[in-house]
Amino acid sequence: MLSPAPFVLSLAFFVLRLHDLLMSKTITLRLQESNYKLFKQLAEQDNRSISNFIETAALRFVDNVGLMDEFENQEILNNDSLMKSIAFGHNDAKLRKGEFV
Repeated sequence: MLSPAPFVLSLAFFVLRLHDLLMSKTITLRLQESNYKLFKQLAEQDNRSISNFIETAALRFVDNVGLMDEFENQEILNNDSLMKSIAFGHNDAKLRKGEFV
């Protein structure tokens, strides 16, 4: 009978390598005391660690900035025909009319 040792070692190496690839990265962040206290308070209110709170807030900021800037948003809001079209599309989507392309 063959020894399971080579298989176990290969599996262990694979698991360790996968762990290294998926592991989060650590950074150092210097904050003013007032900002630290604010982040800590908000994180505690949301039952998060400070690290998770800052990461989530940063990702939300990047997502929002990446979508449109203030000028583009104002341009869309001032375009009456576009706003009507968006409203019709929104209503159609709620009623499940049409198809997603």
